[in-house]
Amino acid sequence: RKIDQELSTLGPQFSENVLKATNAYEMVIENRNDLLGLPDGAIEAAGFEAQKKGHKEKWIFNLQMPSLLPFLQYAQNRELRKKMWQANATRSFKDNFDNQELIKKIVQLRQERAKLIGFKTHADFVLAERMAETTETVFTFLNKLLEPSKKTAEKELAELKGFKKSIDGSEEVMPWDFSYYSEKLKEKKYAFNEEELRPYFQL
Repeated sequence: RKIDQELSTLGPQFSENVLKATNAYEMVIENRNDLLGLPDGAIEAAGFEAQKKGHKEKWIFNLQMPSLLPFLQYAQNRELRKKMWQANATRSFKDNFDNQELIKKIVQLRQERAKLIGFKTHADFVLAERMAETTETVFTFLNKLLEPSKKTAEKELAELKGFKKSIDGSEEVMPWDFSYYSEKLKEKKYAFNEEELRPYFQL
């Protein structure tokens, strides 16, 4: 009961830290050239956000999905895409809302609780009353998915690398490149652009 009580406070604290870290990050852009490739709607929203914060003729992008996703998908400036991706990937890590110690504590308490009531691991405890029932069942299922999923992923990545090389001479695809070049490839293959649909789905 004591462990459950402590876990019930640590979980929300973890989520609150992630939320605070998400809300704390802002990337202020002053040069309009750094907005190249971005849809008008994303630029307008960033300009409105900057105005709210007292920045005239500037644009603010943050880690909220309506701001982050269009930036990673459309912004031509690779260094700024990298900056945004890394900021999102390192939320609550070595910042004012660091979750490292919380994670350790949660894992330790979960393991302690599982052993107290006769389970080998937290996973065994959680699965006992679920459809899968055992960790072996879960891993068997995941391994069945792994091979076909990996083959497809490797094929798609090879296509994306080839496409990128045809554009800029390099086939290096970093995490902050994936959404951008995937969007470009989709436009080339299917003549499809998500932004063109936006006026029809205003809500």
